[in-house]
Amino acid sequence: MANKFFEGFFFGGLVGFLFGILSAPKSGEELRKDLADGSEDLYNRASGSVANIKDVTAQTINGIQQKSEGVIKMASDSVYNAKETISNKIHHMAGQSTGILSDDN
Repeated sequence: MANKFFEGFFFGGLVGFLFGILSAPKSGEELRKDLADGSEDLYNRASGSVANIKDVTAQTINGIQQKSEGVIKMASDSVYNAKETISNKIHHMAGQSTGILSDDN
């Protein structure tokens, strides 16, 4: 959602800037100077937006990594506990089978 905002902000600013420059009655030299100044300003704003997007993306990725590590650990623990439970039941059943066979003889 933030990406759409910055995208709209960037393109809206660009269109507004170009419309304002091209509709103003100025000499060629003044127009070129204004275009250069405006493009530099636009570049600086876009750079700031890109840096902000990078920061937000890095924070989001870090948060996802931390959450996924926790989920993976919980799943691993759950699988380990289930394995231990099944192993204990198998050993218990094997012990009962041995006891039944001993009783029969």
